[in-house]
Amino acid sequence: MDELRRVISDNPVVIFTKTNCAYCAEAERILRALGAAPHIVNAFKDNNGAALRAELKEKTNHTTFPYVFVGSDFVGGCAEVKQLSTSGQLQGKLAAAGALRDASGSSDSSDPQLYRPFGSWKARLAPALFRFPHTVDGHVVRVSGVLTCFTSIALGICGGLEQRWAHYATAAFFADFVLRFWAGSRASAIGTVAQLICARWKPDWRNGPSKQFATFVGTMMTAMGTAFFFGSIEEGALRWIGMACLLILAFFAGLEGFLDFCAGCWMFSIAIRLGLVRDSVYHVHVHEKGSQMAAWMFYHTNYGLGEPEEKVHRVRGHAESEVDAKYKVKTEEHRLNGFGPIKHCKLMFFMIPLSIAALAIAFKEAAEGGSDLEVDDTTWHTVGLIAAGTWFVLAVLTMARAVMYPHKIWTELDCLERGNFAAVPFMCLLLFAALIPTDSGEVAKGMDGLARALYWIGFVPTFLVAATRVTKWMSHRFTLDHVSPSYLIAPVGLLLATLASGAVETLEGAGGENLAYSETGFFAYGFAAFSAAVLLPLTFHAYVMNAHGNDAMRFGAWIWAAALAVLSIATDVVTGSFMGVVARLFFFAGFALSLALILATFSGYLGRGKWTPEWWATGFPVAAVAATLVRYHKWLLLNTNRTGFSEWLAWGGLAVASALLVLHALWTLVELAKGKMFVSLPPFAAISIMKLTHDAIRGAEARIKGLAEGAGSHPAAHAELATEARMLATIMAEHSKHEDTVVFKEVSDILPGAMDAYEKDHEEIDKVVERLFHDAEGLRKGGGAAKSVEETIKELYKVTLPHLQQEEENIQQLVRKHLPLALQKQLVRRVWEATPPATWMEIIPWVVNNLPREDQRVKYLRGWMDAMPERCHQIGRFVYLGTSASAWATLRVQVPEMVPRGAPGWFHLW
Repeated sequence: MDELRRVISDNPVVIFTKTNCAYCAEAERILRALGAAPHIVNAFKDNNGAALRAELKEKTNHTTFPYVFVGSDFVGGCAEVKQLSTSGQLQGKLAAAGALRDASGSSDSSDPQLYRPFGSWKARLAPALFRFPHTVDGHVVRVSGVLTCFTSIALGICGGLEQRWAHYATAAFFADFVLRFWAGSRASAIGTVAQLICARWKPDWRNGPSKQFATFVGTMMTAMGTAFFFGSIEEGALRWIGMACLLILAFFAGLEGFLDFCAGCWMFSIAIRLGLVRDSVYHVHVHEKGSQMAAWMFYHTNYGLGEPEEKVHRVRGHAESEVDAKYKVKTEEHRLNGFGPIKHCKLMFFMIPLSIAALAIAFKEAAEGGSDLEVDDTTWHTVGLIAAGTWFVLAVLTMARAVMYPHKIWTELDCLERGNFAAVPFMCLLLFAALIPTDSGEVAKGMDGLARALYWIGFVPTFLVAATRVTKWMSHRFTLDHVSPSYLIAPVGLLLATLASGAVETLEGAGGENLAYSETGFFAYGFAAFSAAVLLPLTFHAYVMNAHGNDAMRFGAWIWAAALAVLSIATDVVTGSFMGVVARLFFFAGFALSLALILATFSGYLGRGKWTPEWWATGFPVAAVAATLVRYHKWLLLNTNRTGFSEWLAWGGLAVASALLVLHALWTLVELAKGKMFVSLPPFAAISIMKLTHDAIRGAEARIKGLAEGAGSHPAAHAELATEARMLATIMAEHSKHEDTVVFKEVSDILPGAMDAYEKDHEEIDKVVERLFHDAEGLRKGGGAAKSVEETIKELYKVTLPHLQQEEENIQQLVRKHLPLALQKQLVRRVWEATPPATWMEIIPWVVNNLPREDQRVKYLRGWMDAMPERCHQIGRFVYLGTSASAWATLRVQVPEMVPRGAPGWFHLW
């Protein structure tokens, strides 16, 4: 114990480490980045290592390495050091201990800390592979281990006993592991079930890379199990090897699930110690875990807010009128706590039963005559009933919404994007009509009448929606920003009417012919074919030209594949053929396009954000393509003897569509369990950069105040405090200028008098900012006091924070509600032009670094990209040079278009 006290007292900063420990390396990097020169003691190489480790545990009650001491005080391990660094308290402790190398407090070019250029260090970072998360929930990992254990035992035993279904189930199990290895639990059915079980638990944050390695081991074991099971067809003894592989997997998964011992993680730690894996592999986890924690706390906090206040701004000099600016004081917290199954039951949610019904159609195709796929009728009957039940629940909620919140229904119908989904509830009815069996011997009396009723109830509103949307497009003037693939929804609905007419017309009439159904089928096909011919190139052009900063809206592109797939089936209906030449052309076009969209998903363009209900937009198209794959296989079976490959394609389409819908259903249940399904999501707009700048100013408060309080009379900390104070003053001054000269001016031109009170607030804030500039400059030159800077910073936040809140509650709502989208983008461009690029090079990284959550950083950068896509690489260079390696590792994945030339991942855009 005396030796331990001596080492701690003789050195201002001491880190007790173990050999090749990634967390120890991260703690050392953080301290060196702040200008400290820590004394390193390897507790495993010391002659009295065992005794030293025992003394450390006894002295600190801390059980894991590293042990970090500053000024003889134990400050914690890697996580605690990072937390103190982020809050600004660590800098003060280092200064008080005399631990800084010089008075600058700045890091050298290789240190991975905030606000510094890092040179090639970013390229040497070793993050998690593919799209696996850097930080995972330990509870989800353990529950996944339990589920994997039981699944492996069941499949291993049944597969070993030559149960053929278990062999195919093992192949699906392998595919689940591949998806889990690629993107974590969110892409895996087992992982999503685990998330559902843990939905209400506070996460236990663990590092991702070691868990990904453990998942890789599981992937290899299931791959071998699958190979040996299918190999046992020729050599029966191989099934025992496959059984052994799965039982071994079950043993180690059980260790993870029941005992919290991850054998794969243990092997991974050995690889780090041997130098086979870089010790920077946990860097992103260590530095970005705080962002994950902040996001979880934000989205799972009950803010206890009631209904947002309604306000009206009357135009100055005029009496009250209908054109006064009306808005609600609706903050992001209001939206998060606004769970309402009736109030927020959107029309888009009917994509859920539509997707399930389309899957039932695909299975019905596989079960009908001419197919050798051996699908039982019970399968599509069951899937169809699930679709009908889901539709009924949503229909009840929607009717209640129409009664209780008619204005919300009207607002949704009037929206250029969301209004297109008005056809979806009736499209479901058309599919239900097509699903009713046509053989009178199989259905109860009156079912044919139900099919006809569903057809007409579905057809007429679908046509009306399509006609009114076309009328609106022609009679109103819109920009390319308003054009989206969702315009194709109603035309696709008319194609479904054609499909349904072919099924319904055989239910009555002489000789199975019924002119009403066949002619309405032709009518719907003609209108839909014309609309598709126009809208497919138009929406594709708009999709390519627009930036699409909102991830959720990107899934609308899948409707192209649905349009071509349903067009193929509808063409057969109107021509009376089966997979004729034109129908096959449409089929191949839809199938090829779906492959391109799948590639876009795996390349990271689609599906890289958090799951939202909009992801259901992929279900219907994939199921429609699966139905055409089955039809193509049946055509080959009828006309050729070469059906082996087409059979695999048909089964593959059915399997992918089924798996996708199961995943979406599980994620829907997860969001319901969290209370995040029926909520109002915050809209995306480029002008959001202004509000996010506010969030960054708030996010910097604790750190800057911590720096000021810790600086005291320590000259070594004064330079960094002066730098941070000057930067805060710069941000405040420039942001005030942007609001006064751009945003406030534009809003005042449209709504005179709306900005008067806020302009007066800026006058007071500007005076404090000017004083902060003066105090920071005095401190930098050595003639000022840190106490003066601290007091000015506190005063600045005191007068600024209420002002920011008022702006967000009022101005933000006015801008979003009363300024067109094109004008909002113009405002962002004018904001950019109001400040020199050299200043933006400081501002943009500062905002990114001080936003507490990753989703905020991504939204901020995408706001710039949305308004100025031609400057994506310029802004990306600012971010690359001004943010930490850990932040860059996540941002380059979420906003890949900003990666500058020369950095890994760059691609040519302009």
